[in-house]
Amino acid sequence: MTHLTKKRSRRSTRKPEEGMAMVGTMLVLLGVTSMVIVGAIQGLNNAQVFNGSLSEDSHNQLSQANQRGNRFQAEVLSETGIRLAIQWLVQQTTAPTNTAAFSPGSVASFYNGTEATGWTKLTFSQGPTVNQLASIPQQPGDIYVRFYPFSSNSTGARKMYAIESRGEYMGFTFLSRIFVRQNSFSRYAYFSDTCPTSWWVTGLTRFQGPVHVNGVNTAGTAVDPAATLSIIWTSMVAATSSRIFTYADTDYFTTAMTASQLKWYRKTSTGTSLSTPSSSRWTNVTAAAVAPQTGVPLVPMPVANTNQRVAALGNATAITSVGVQIPGVGTPTAGIYINGDVKEMFLKTFDQLGGTYAPGLGDTSQQIQVIQYNASTQKDIKTVIDMIPGSNTTNVYVYQRNNTNAAWDNGGTWTYSSGTTYSGVPNGVIYVNGDIGEQTGSMRGGLAGTIANSIMVNGVVSRQWGMLIATEQTKGININGGIVYRNLISNSTNANNILSTAAAATAQSGMMGLVAGNMRITDTDDGGTALTNVSVHAICMAYNTFNATNPSTRAAGVFNLIGGYIVKNNGTFGSALPDGTVENGFLMNRNFDQRVTDTPPPAFPAVEKQYQILSYQRAVTSLE
Repeated sequence: MTHLTKKRSRRSTRKPEEGMAMVGTMLVLLGVTSMVIVGAIQGLNNAQVFNGSLSEDSHNQLSQANQRGNRFQAEVLSETGIRLAIQWLVQQTTAPTNTAAFSPGSVASFYNGTEATGWTKLTFSQGPTVNQLASIPQQPGDIYVRFYPFSSNSTGARKMYAIESRGEYMGFTFLSRIFVRQNSFSRYAYFSDTCPTSWWVTGLTRFQGPVHVNGVNTAGTAVDPAATLSIIWTSMVAATSSRIFTYADTDYFTTAMTASQLKWYRKTSTGTSLSTPSSSRWTNVTAAAVAPQTGVPLVPMPVANTNQRVAALGNATAITSVGVQIPGVGTPTAGIYINGDVKEMFLKTFDQLGGTYAPGLGDTSQQIQVIQYNASTQKDIKTVIDMIPGSNTTNVYVYQRNNTNAAWDNGGTWTYSSGTTYSGVPNGVIYVNGDIGEQTGSMRGGLAGTIANSIMVNGVVSRQWGMLIATEQTKGININGGIVYRNLISNSTNANNILSTAAAATAQSGMMGLVAGNMRITDTDDGGTALTNVSVHAICMAYNTFNATNPSTRAAGVFNLIGGYIVKNNGTFGSALPDGTVENGFLMNRNFDQRVTDTPPPAFPAVEKQYQILSYQRAVTSLE
């Protein structure tokens, strides 16, 4: 599959990216139900006594029925509070940043509730029904709601909360507790904020995970009514071969655009013509066998990498000189912060280095080489960071050279005696306050290499290895060679461009995320060899776009991706004829990493206004 621009055929041929609305509806219905229940129970509590007499057993039974009803109403109020809390949460523009327990009403209006000693209180009162005397007093029920942020919220990209709701009715109390977490953008196999201009074509385009397209206008505030997305499908071959969407859930493809903005073209033996699949033909398009969800709410695209910067720095103050910073004295307390542009960044595992690096923990130990230019000294700086999860140790060495062709001082070897040793390993987040590789001219330099394996014990992950490399949101990352999980390497003949033919990650594979303003695959690798075939194992997110340099003139090849493609604007990787023949650039094999749905790379950007329910509890005592 690929994102391709269409070239004119040489022969005559027709030219051929969370369902909270449901939650809102349920809340309204539940609110009505709650009031009806209150009224029914109130009628029971205030039933008029007839002139006869009741036996003691009858009195007891009536009393027990009243108590069961009151207890049930307290439970309904408690659960209603939980649903209102979730609805309130998704209505906030950004997730609350409070670091201590808080009442939602102290952050923003909570359905006209009042503040009650750290809780927000809502009171539901029900007057007499048509079958009751007007003199019967109202029986109010109360809801108290409180949020508890996780300690990781101060530095983590995905906010997590425990939410408690206490329902009180006629002397009965019921406490509910729920744990929620923001969804991660890593859940998308493909995401585009604007509408793609390239066509999705059966046989070339295949998505293995959820796809979402906002289709926004230039301002990014609403759907562009003029935008259209063209998709070619066919029923000439077996459905398992023709499907563009192999993800089987009904949210396989969601878009804020209308159904009429999706232009479906059916490819037959006689040509291609405009034809939306019938209900029985959706199985040829998607494993879900249903039409996509159109007109859904916009999913806001992040505009800054603030969370990733915080995750790398923690509470430390960023350095102002060119170089690498590991916050913490003796023990890393956050990630890795790099100030200034990076000329080259190489990722290697110890077993690839040989010598004393290899024994024991070779494929699970990660080396990062960062090369920068220091204008004040007019020298190159190489910072080598060795992270060894198996022994919970990090070593850092720094070298200099007078120019690109000069030798590194101290031989440039890992045995440099002035290294620094840390007890512990950084959190995996690497934030660069600059570009990785040249962004103009020759586009030299960039990022390439190998991601270490996770530590396995008896076939089970004992320590997951995960990394996130992010730049400031207006900066870019050049990919000038393969970025490959260690256990998935199929060809390492060219150390500057390691390749993989794998179609899926395994439990042993590490985890990689890339976040930048722009990402691009360069024309050549670090050694000057043309990048015809490239493998990238990472969830990639670009605030502008991710593409290939010179897509319409570079030699045809294959781009194998295991991860996700998340962009503001869809990028171009090659060009093809209407029949699908790739003439220049990359044919893109898009393989979704199913693991990242629940376990994204560290500090990968979160989706605002989308939350996952982790658990629900009936509690006895509050967390306060």
